[in-house]
Amino acid sequence: MVSSCQLASLYDFENRDAVFPGVHRSYKFSLVTLSGTARPVEATDFVFFAHRADQLREADRHIALAPRISGS
Repeated sequence: MVSSCQLASLYDFENRDAVFPGVHRSYKFSLVTLSGTARPVEATDFVFFAHRADQLREADRHIALAPRISGS
């Protein structure tokens, strides 16, 4: 997914705020967005250790990383 530029975003959450009430609060989950090979992404957007979806609006939580292409 990374080397073919298909990973658009990966948002990592901790269930600390009981987003899923029936799931233990120590569990983590991620939202992953993929692009097709016809629409490669230039950089993947990452967010780590979020507790709520509204934290995705916080610009300072985002990290954009572009894959290293061999020979570049």
